[in-house]
This record gives sequence, C-alpha cells and structure tokens, in this order.
Amino acid sequence: MILFRYLAKEVYVTLAAITGILLFIVISNQLVIFLTRAAAGKIPVAIVFKLVFSQIPYFCSFLLPLGFFLSILMAYGRLYIESEMVVLAACGMSQARLLGYTLLFSLGIFLTVFFLTFWINPQLESYKHRIEQNVGPQTLLQTIAPGRFQNIPGGNYVVYVGGISRDHNQLQDMFIADEDAKTLSPQGQVKWNVMSAHGGTVMDEPEIGQFIVIQDGKRYSGLAGQKNYTVTQFHQFGVRLSQSPEQHRLKSNEMPTRDLIRNMWHDKQAAGEMEERISMPICIPLLTLLAVPLSRVSPRQGKFMQLVPAILLYIIYANMILINQSWIHKGIVSPAIGMWWIHAVVLIIAGILLLRSFGWSRAHYGLCDLLGRKR
Repeated sequence: MILFRYLAKEVYVTLAAITGILLFIVISNQLVIFLTRAAAGKIPVAIVFKLVFSQIPYFCSFLLPLGFFLSILMAYGRLYIESEMVVLAACGMSQARLLGYTLLFSLGIFLTVFFLTFWINPQLESYKHRIEQNVGPQTLLQTIAPGRFQNIPGGNYVVYVGGISRDHNQLQDMFIADEDAKTLSPQGQVKWNVMSAHGGTVMDEPEIGQFIVIQDGKRYSGLAGQKNYTVTQFHQFGVRLSQSPEQHRLKSNEMPTRDLIRNMWHDKQAAGEMEERISMPICIPLLTLLAVPLSRVSPRQGKFMQLVPAILLYIIYANMILINQSWIHKGIVSPAIGMWWIHAVVLIIAGILLLRSFGWSRAHYGLCDLLGRKR
C-alpha cells in the first residue's frame, strides 16, 4: 500500500501540472479569440467569460487523457533514471504489478472523462449556443462602441454612434448606412440608404425581430455617383437589425446521450458524435497500456528518450479518431464498425510493447502475479 500511494502521488502530481499548463494555454487562446470577436462587435463583452468558462470541462475531457499519458511517461521515466525502479523491484514490485497499479490510477481519470463526455459537455454546448443566439436589446447595445464605425451582426448595416447613455438605453448622434443589394444600377452599382439622426434606442419584438428606432433625422437613398437622391425627413424610423430567431434544432454535440443512442443508426452525424464520446474514456486504459512499457528507460538514455515516439503515437491515435469520425459522417465507415478498429490496433501495439518489455516467459509469470495466482 505504501508503494501504491507513492506511485499515485508521483503520477497525479505530474498529471495536475501537465494538465494545468495545457489547459491554461488552450483557455488563453480561446480568450484571445473571443476578445477579438468582441472587439469587432460580433459578440458582447459581457458574455466573453461565460463562453470561455463554459468550455473548460470540454477541454478537460480532451486534455486529461493526454495529460495522464504524459504524466506516466515523465513520472516513471524519472524513477527509472534515478534507479528508484530498481529499488522498487527489489521490494517486490514486478512490471505486471506496476501495470496493475497504473491501471487503477487510470480508473479515476476514466470516470471523470466518462462523466464529462456523456453528461456535462452536451449540456454546456447547448448552454453556449443559447448564450450566443439569445442576444437581447441590452446585449446588442453592449456590442456598439461609441465613436467608431462598425458592422451590426445579422444585417448589412454600418453604424456610428456618438454616445451611449449610462444605463445603455439611449443612443446619441447616430449614423446608419444600409446596403440595398437588391437594387442595382445598369452599371452594377449598389443602392445605399444613409440615415443620420440625433438619437435612438433598440427595441425587441419577439415575433418580428430587433430594431433600432431612430428619432428626428434624415434618410438619403440613391446610387453612389448620381445626383438623383431621395431625401426623407422623419420623426421616427425603424431599422431592422435581425430576424426573429427560429426554433433551434439541437446539433449532434448538444444532444443528450440517450437521444444519440436512439438516432445513431439512422443519423450519420449522431453516429459520429456517439463514437467520439465512447472513444474519449476508452482511450485512457489503452494509453495506459502504451505508456507503461514506453516509460521504461535506462539511466544513460535520459528520461525524455521515449517522449518523442510516445507523443508521435498519441498524435496518430488522436488524429485517426477525428478522421474516422469524419468518415462516419460521410458514410464511408459503418456505425457498426465505428472506431473500434482503431482501438484494436492500439491494443495490439500496446500488447507487443508489453511483451517486448516483459519478455515472453516473464510475461506469463507477470500475468500470474497480476492475477494473484501462485506460480
């Protein structure tokens, strides 16, 4: 039990460090992407951190298998380099028992990824979509920055606002340019409607859509380069910003697992998503079987000797899962076959590495030791 706790500490501490670093890099990259979209006026700043934090469990389900794989390689590699594995072997720690302990370590990671993949991630994907789609008037106002020209999401409009009230309910000194692509001149020129007004506000009609209602202004309509403009003075004028949102149809990555199981046999998208959800937890014990023999190095080789081939194997494995998911979506691979053939190939490679590491005769005795039988 002392050896079990010692090895568990080594693996889990390394796992926490590696996964934390990878998660920080990925989340920082996502934060930059969302802030860029917010600066362009495509999403409001108020929902940036909601979108970022909603993706943390999703990225954890991808990073935990990789982090656990690397933590075994690095933790056990250090023990081999510093000859601690020799001492552990003298205390009765066989290679088979080391493998058994490591598989027990992977059980907690397996359950965590299983829970995230099958229950948490679909709910968060649906929540993320609702945040992006359900943009109300107040949220729309937050995307408009005073003193700059910017496009309005959902329409062919360029808007300039001189100022916004403190409560974000009123707009001052407005300029709106509307491109009317349906009206063209014989030379192919596009008609523009340009409006200027002292102020306005945003209104939301659930059955129609969103509008900017501008007051006390003028509207200029015509083709660029021509003098036959139509000038209209108005007291109030409504400009539609977006259509009324249609009822959202759940995507495959937002579907609950029970719905995917019902639809996977007649829906290729659901089949591919279901195979990916199954693959995420399944790959953890398979990566464990790969990592234990690959972590075995001699002191003269260095503890990073096996990292390059190990990472190469992981990249091939992960990319084959993504490629095979695309094949399922296109109907090239049957859902009945799914991704099981990829896991079978990895299992065969892991078996060859284990036999090479243990030796054929020692593998028999190691199996008996692992199962607790008498030799």
